[in-house]
Amino acid sequence: MTENMKQFMIDITLPAEMTPEFISLIPRQREMVNRFMVEGKITCYSLSTDRQKLWIVANAESEYDVRMMLMKFPLVAYMSPEIHELMFHNNVSISFAQISLN
Repeated sequence: MTENMKQFMIDITLPAEMTPEFISLIPRQREMVNRFMVEGKITCYSLSTDRQKLWIVANAESEYDVRMMLMKFPLVAYMSPEIHELMFHNNVSISFAQISLN
């Protein structure tokens, strides 16, 4: 994360009913999310068990950049996002012990 980067929590409300069109876009949505994760633009992506809420932690220079990222989501037409700039976001990253071949 560069020094100009900020972190944002994106709280997204999804439609109560998933239409066939919505469901057909899910694989493309996952591809886009995976790409943004590899690029470091998204660090967390979580869906509630009732599939009504989606939470994303994103790295961006501004809220405008977050909105531009969301516009690339195939499911954007079905999303009602609220964007909140974070002071910080702590998480635990799991690391595995190094294997010694000796």
